[in-house]
Amino acid sequence: MPDYLSISKQKPAFPQYLNFQVLRDIGIKRLQALSSDLWTDYNLHDPGVTILEVLCYAITDLGYRNNFEIQDLLALNPQDSNSKENNFFTPDELLTCNPVTDLDLRKRIIDIPGVRNVHFEKVGVPKDTTGDVAIPYEPAIAIDLPNRQLRYAPEDSEHPAPRLHPRGLYTVCLDLDSQYRTNSCNQLTRDWSGTIDEVKQVLCSTRSLCEDIYDIELLGEEEIGLCADIQLESGADAEDVLVEIYVKIQAFLSPRLRFYTLQELLQKGKSPADIFAGRPMALDHGDRPYGQTDRAYDSHGFIDTEELAALTPPTVIQTSDLYQVILDVPGVTAVQKLSIANYINGLRQSQGHPWTHHLTEGYRPILGIQQSIVKLYLDDLPTPVNTDEVVRRYYEQQAAYIKAIRDPYELDLAVPKGRHYNLADYYSIHHEFPLTYGIGKDGLPDSVPALRKVQAQQLKGYLVFFDQLLANYLSQLSHVRELFSWELGNDEDSHGNSPGDNAGGAAETEGKQQTYFSQALDFPGIEHIIKGMDEDAPAGPEASYLKAIAEDAATYRDRRGRFLDHLLARFSESFNEYVLLNYQLFEQQRSLSREQFEQQILRDKARFVQNYPLLSHDRFRAFNYCDCDAVWNSENVAGFERRVASLLGFRDNRRRDLNHYRIEEIKDFVLSVQCHASAPALVTPSTYGTEAEALNHRDYLLLFLLHPSFYARLTYTPCHQDGLEVSRVVEGAEPHFGYALKDVDDIIIGETSLVAPDGQALSEGTDRFISAAERDLALKAWFCHLEANQNNFEFRLTSENDCWKFHLTSLANELKATVGESGATAPGGNTSALENNTGEDSTSDSTSLTFTSKCEYPTPEEAWADATLAAGSLRYRSRYLEAVGTSSVHITDGEGEILMTAKITQGANTVFRQLNNLDDFLRLETVEIPEPAAIRYRYGLVDRLSDNGQRATLLQSMETYPDETTARTRFYQDVVAVLFEPGVISPTENQDGFGFRLLSQPRDLLSEVAENPQPYATEAERDDAIDQLFLLVRTARYAIATQPLAQALPVYPGKPDSSSASATQFRGKICPHNGPPLLHGRWRFTDETTAWEQGNTLMELVQEPQNFRTVEGDGIYGWELTNPEKDQVWARRYHCSAEERTQSMDELRRWANDEGFYGIEHILLRPRSQQIAMAQMPEKTSPGETSQEESIASNVPPSAEPDSSPGTSHDHELDKFLPIIVKPDDAQYPLTDPDRLARQDPYSFWVTVVLPYWPKRFRNIDFRRFVERTLRLEAPAHVALKIAWVNVHQFHQVQTAYRYWLEQFAQYTCQGTACDLTRALNQLLEILPQLRNVYPKATLHNCAQNRPGDSPILLNRTAIGNANE
Repeated sequence: MPDYLSISKQKPAFPQYLNFQVLRDIGIKRLQALSSDLWTDYNLHDPGVTILEVLCYAITDLGYRNNFEIQDLLALNPQDSNSKENNFFTPDELLTCNPVTDLDLRKRIIDIPGVRNVHFEKVGVPKDTTGDVAIPYEPAIAIDLPNRQLRYAPEDSEHPAPRLHPRGLYTVCLDLDSQYRTNSCNQLTRDWSGTIDEVKQVLCSTRSLCEDIYDIELLGEEEIGLCADIQLESGADAEDVLVEIYVKIQAFLSPRLRFYTLQELLQKGKSPADIFAGRPMALDHGDRPYGQTDRAYDSHGFIDTEELAALTPPTVIQTSDLYQVILDVPGVTAVQKLSIANYINGLRQSQGHPWTHHLTEGYRPILGIQQSIVKLYLDDLPTPVNTDEVVRRYYEQQAAYIKAIRDPYELDLAVPKGRHYNLADYYSIHHEFPLTYGIGKDGLPDSVPALRKVQAQQLKGYLVFFDQLLANYLSQLSHVRELFSWELGNDEDSHGNSPGDNAGGAAETEGKQQTYFSQALDFPGIEHIIKGMDEDAPAGPEASYLKAIAEDAATYRDRRGRFLDHLLARFSESFNEYVLLNYQLFEQQRSLSREQFEQQILRDKARFVQNYPLLSHDRFRAFNYCDCDAVWNSENVAGFERRVASLLGFRDNRRRDLNHYRIEEIKDFVLSVQCHASAPALVTPSTYGTEAEALNHRDYLLLFLLHPSFYARLTYTPCHQDGLEVSRVVEGAEPHFGYALKDVDDIIIGETSLVAPDGQALSEGTDRFISAAERDLALKAWFCHLEANQNNFEFRLTSENDCWKFHLTSLANELKATVGESGATAPGGNTSALENNTGEDSTSDSTSLTFTSKCEYPTPEEAWADATLAAGSLRYRSRYLEAVGTSSVHITDGEGEILMTAKITQGANTVFRQLNNLDDFLRLETVEIPEPAAIRYRYGLVDRLSDNGQRATLLQSMETYPDETTARTRFYQDVVAVLFEPGVISPTENQDGFGFRLLSQPRDLLSEVAENPQPYATEAERDDAIDQLFLLVRTARYAIATQPLAQALPVYPGKPDSSSASATQFRGKICPHNGPPLLHGRWRFTDETTAWEQGNTLMELVQEPQNFRTVEGDGIYGWELTNPEKDQVWARRYHCSAEERTQSMDELRRWANDEGFYGIEHILLRPRSQQIAMAQMPEKTSPGETSQEESIASNVPPSAEPDSSPGTSHDHELDKFLPIIVKPDDAQYPLTDPDRLARQDPYSFWVTVVLPYWPKRFRNIDFRRFVERTLRLEAPAHVALKIAWVNVHQFHQVQTAYRYWLEQFAQYTCQGTACDLTRALNQLLEILPQLRNVYPKATLHNCAQNRPGDSPILLNRTAIGNANE
């Protein structure tokens, strides 16, 4: 008997938590058990029972709301415009997956307009027991066992080598619907190009890992012509019957698949899991976190898997089957005669088959109407039919079978929509008590005693605990949707990069970090009960008293993590091992605080949940190599790579550059300035592309060089791990002090050099001081020498009995030795002044000249202060005083006070000239005098060499002199001796413009001795020329020059600079993608190999915060990178603010710690070149071409010619092969032997996984094991992995070659325009076999020295030392 719906007469069962009486009875029993000795009256009038009843009533309300339908509890608030679905995925998102089986892929391709059916044939599968394959792989690949390699198989060979047919390749046999491109009149309206292009795109975008399409074949049409005599029943319409016969036979010969809606398949009893199995995501879910809007396509519905499996292409047609089809047509009584014939392209292929016809391979049978002769009889009399009308009606019916696009609601099930309730709405229990209690809104009358009022207040306070619990429960219930949400905060970009990824920022925006929810109470007189409540203040979750019961951050992170674990478990996913391993790394390295670390784990879990549809859908999908616009820096990666990246917590799963270390040839120039021999030179941190560009900035540097106010006093402070104590103090980790030159914008324009004049690296102590006092003292010495403007003399201090004196001593002997050995030139490009000095005093003994301070000073600071005054007086001839009656000369200050004295054997003029030598800038020229005819001389003061190779004249004498000696002497007496005296510059103005002259006597216009020969258009230009004159004379003897950057960088220790100055030099840098460099290395390398080797060290150093030192002082904010021993500076950079500096260091660590990997499918590296005969190969005459022996050695046969297909640019270069492993006894086993096949088929189901060794987690042996285990667990079972952890250089080679090959391959496959595919492939094939693992560094010591975090020595898993050893 069927079950009929009816209303039961029995009382329905009521849950106990909704039954007021049951709750009351439970409460009474509990009270009796607890207080029966003191409380005996449990009647209705008892206040305690009243309170119990009110609470039971409130609990029933809570239970009632808990019992809502789940869709109501999780319903979105329709009044909230920002609310969106963040809890549930639809079946189209969650149950779909990339096609796995051939049936799955057939469904997807048949869903393309114009495709009727499709079949797949495997390449290299034997067709019979002889071993011959149905579809051999071309070009033919032979296994050359004697030479242990693969090679191209010659066409004709007496002893053929075994052939290799890569597996995982498929030929697509495409059955296109001819009716798709014709109209109802059978006229062509479109071609097949659009359909075939869409098929190719679908095949590429749904390709499985390690599989590929070998070829696409279009099935032809084999027309079957009928010759039949058919008897009709009386009353039958002949034309209707004939049309139906044609339609039924066509359906029999080439049956069509039916497309269903989702609802139709559900009605057939199919489950959603079965319906969506193997079906790709069809709808646009662009509002989802994974944002894959490019996956949507116009679908015609669902195909029943059982119907598709039953639809196999026929190979034989039995006429008996056609008899049955015709007899099943209404109106047909008998088939008197029937035979069939087949036609291809209109040509008859047989004489007719009365019983059986074998179909032609590669063709689809269709009904040939034009070739059919069907005679209809009615009562043995022929019945005429309108043939044209029959054909027209037939094609009309065929055209009606065109597939229709389905609406989204027919392809997916929506998330159930419930009714939204305000579940948090709470009415205080204070309102439920009888009026006599006086705690409701009416309260107590004013006439009651104060005691009565106090008792009411006490009752309110007592009930607040129950009230708040009930309110919080309801608030918690109203936020249940948020508890199980996958939402993250708004601080992450589309690639998972968060500002807190390195600094430990919060995973969710402020205000969302809650798993316990509460709400403020609202009852009469609450402001007298709860401290801090105000009647005028709006009650809400921000009420101050609720903060006292809010959860702390640690509780939130723990509970939020468990909620995410629950969501992961619903998909049979777990992050337990990942979390535990990262906790271990956290305890060992302590690079983040616990809060930052736990927030990072939350981000990883939440990101995995919200991206789960994509991670699950594409777990076996390969990348789409036909997308030319998404080759690099794109999310076009294999689903296997994306899923592993999410499981391992990688921030960015795009295919991109993972190695950001580069080396560059050093070609730039810098400016260097040295004002005395005892201090290192100042070198510009900015580099210049040419010497001319550097010279353009020379005067700008000199302007600031002379002013003490532009010297920044810097403090170098070691960085410790953020927020953590460093338990072990590193030697040299204390602060150091230094200085640098800045400009008006607080930009560093000069810093101390790390290279000595002889080219050797200076120790760090030469530009660092252990105290600020030492630094300031060194600066005073520097300022003193700036004033002195010397390169032949130097100020020095001596002390005796705690008293200090300064001395000015000659360096002539040292300079002569230096010039003699190195051939160095003096500033300005001329030879040294010591060699070029040909004046009257050039032979005087300058080495004996020594000035000594007159006074003694109690401190070196005071000594340097007066030494600076003395240095400034050296340029004034008026301050040189000769002592009467003695061979001494004094230097005084502007007030005439003697500062220092020297014993001399020559006059004060000679001493002044020695100390103010300008011979390098003095130019003497001849002047011909007509009457009387004579040769006279004129002096001129020229500027430094400019960027155009010219030296401008700044001053020129107005008189001429009889000889060079007189001209030179007058230059020093009339110009140099008075230049800095006030009033000696006389501005002029005439019709030619503005100018100036020099007076030998201040303010005496009749004493004009020299002038500037250049007229200027404006006064400002004239003033600039005057400033340039003073700048030149004040800095004339500085050792300032442009020099190649290679000379300004020290050679890396242990790598002596054996190269010449013209040899190529290199340095390293960290440069993300195509952006500006984040770091330029400060070491110079004489060869590329060393530069790449030290890149390993640099990438490791950058990741450790304690290897950084902050540089700060006088508006300067910078950092420098050191080694752990703090005795090497690897890089330095300056910024405008502390925030920029912190951001720069964080960004640098992030790029150096960029985690990811490349998965390279070997099946895509298979050779595609074609063979030719040896005779067609041109002879090689060029010395650069490959010989026959070299060709064999490189796996390219001499008998092969280049591929003539698009994508091959080198006429004689063929695709090379991957290496194989050959054992001596391999010839005894067939190639189908699994062991031999695995070793000698390097293309089938192999993936090389290339990972950088240097990211911090990758250098931990336990995490590396976890990565390898995850890779192998997530890879398809039939895919084998070759995992390589490589160093910086090899990874750069793989990265460059892999990207170039991908770009060429994508162009070749989708456009056919690749010009260098073969060379790109061969470069990649050359690199892959050379990859070598870099093992994590381990520590070997005894047990007493063991420390937590030290990696132990493990055989074949660790190395003693670093990546360069």
